[in-house]
Amino acid sequence: MSRELSTEEWENVTNLIHSADVDALESLLKENPDFITGYGPNGYNILHYAVLKDNKSDALRYLASPDSAIDVNVRTFRAGNLGDTPLLVASIRGEAEGVEILLKNPKTDVNLKSASGNTALVLATYGAEVDIVKVILKKSLSPVDLFSESENPDENPIICAERQVTLYEGIRDEEKIERWKTIISLIEGYESNREVEGDLVNKVSGLDVSSSSESDEEEGEP
Repeated sequence: MSRELSTEEWENVTNLIHSADVDALESLLKENPDFITGYGPNGYNILHYAVLKDNKSDALRYLASPDSAIDVNVRTFRAGNLGDTPLLVASIRGEAEGVEILLKNPKTDVNLKSASGNTALVLATYGAEVDIVKVILKKSLSPVDLFSESENPDENPIICAERQVTLYEGIRDEEKIERWKTIISLIEGYESNREVEGDLVNKVSGLDVSSSSESDEEEGEP
């Protein structure tokens, strides 16, 4: 059961994250298991906090590792509402390094959605975060859901990017426009590669079935 940590408790654990003192952090969490599931005044779990710190690497790698007691998909605490996972928070805030570290954990669900129904990929697309889109498409250990089943077009990353291009053409922000066009190319390339891989798997499966049938026929011959 999660609980809100006191101001003193929250400061104690976040100071160790900020200083990247992993040994002391590990000891503190063993002595205070409530800190693992607890949340701070802003509704963040300590894993959310670690994602957003500048010197995040060591502490975040420890907290986000597959052996960590923390649920890598933990949601921010929002009374009555679905909160955001660390991956969603990192994508919203433009933390490419944090996204990459989180995706090294096979338990990280890249397709979980925010309260508004958006995946990390859509959030990164909306923010024109090219580096994060690259990391999600290249580093995710599980297939990335490109097209949501929702009828909301904003939950489709390509439609989202195309809409932003149209919007920013009106204010002539060429730098942002190029970033969204790059994102569209990256997503289309990922989709194309996945289709090719699927075709190869089907062909190999077909060959295996054919070879197995021929082998069975040969074994049946006198």
